[in-house]
This record gives sequence, structure tokens and C-alpha cells, in this order.
Amino acid sequence: MRENIFINAEGYADPTAYKAIIAIIKEERIMAQVKAGSIWEFETDYGEVICLVLAKSGGICTNVKLFDEFREDSDVQVNALGGMKYGCTARINYLPESRANRLIRDLKSAEMKKVKEALAARFEIEAPAPEPEEKTVEVEKIVEVTVPDAEIAAKLQELRETIIDLEDADGKLSQARTARFISRYMDVLGI
Repeated sequence: MRENIFINAEGYADPTAYKAIIAIIKEERIMAQVKAGSIWEFETDYGEVICLVLAKSGGICTNVKLFDEFREDSDVQVNALGGMKYGCTARINYLPESRANRLIRDLKSAEMKKVKEALAARFEIEAPAPEPEEKTVEVEKIVEVTVPDAEIAAKLQELRETIIDLEDADGKLSQARTARFISRYMDVLGI
């Protein structure tokens, strides 16, 4: 891709194409960031709203709208924008992720766990069993283990093949992203 996207192939300034490319780049960055467990400001037809994203699928975010005041049915409370925000898991809404304007913050795992518990309670779903806690074990004696050279060589070869496969996959992914970008650019310009 050219270094200066403001200048077209003929060397002239092309502000329309520049704006289209910047809009696509911005949209792709936002779409990559929106994820479950994050609080976002969304633009709606009625103004801007603050939402806790519960899930994202196919460009649609499943959200709980957050309010400044505690309500009778509030079962979610999170700290955002310098104060507590309250939401109700019975009032789930759906917004396109392209309407996400600004990331406010990501929830910590303990906070998201409370939200999931509130959802499970609201919909009478049995919560999954808690994950086992990691335990630290102290080792008092170090034991040396010898591994035959043939076994090490086989593991190294397996790792080399895995690295080559990953590099191939990365190249294919990069090509797919480039093709998608060019396709969007052409659609925006009507080519």
C-alpha cells in the first residue's frame, strides 16, 4: 500500500477516497476491540448510551445498558466514568458493533464473574462449577532427567513443522485481510 493515502495513484489529492479509507480503518480497529466484558459508549438513534458488552457475534453486541441511578430491578453494578453504574440483565439489548464509539474500560475477571452470576440467576441457569484454584507446591529435591538425543531431535522437528505451519497460516490471514480491505475500499468508491 502507498505511504500517503491522501494522494491517489496519479499523484493528486483525493480527500473522498482518503476519508473512506480512514473510516474503514477506524471501523476495523473498533471491531477488533469490542469484546465481552468491556464497557463501551454506543451511538444510537436516541443519543449515546453506556453499555456492558456481554457477547459479540456476527457484528452484533449483546449488551446491558448501564444507568447512573440504582433501579428496583438492577442486578449488575460496575464502576465506570468515575462512579457506579447500574444495569438489569432482564433488559438485554442488541447493537451493531459499528455503533461503538469509545471504550470506557474492560472489566476484571472477578467483576465479570459477578455479572455472569447475575445472568445465571436471572435466567435460572445453573452456574458452571468454579474453576479449581491454582496451588503452589514447593519442590524440595531436584531430579535430573536424561532424555535420549533421538527424542529431543524428534520434538525439535515437530516444533519446526509447527512454526512453519503457523507462518503459512499467518501469511494466508494477512492476504485475506488485505483482500477484504481492498474489497471494502472498492465498494466505498463504487468501483
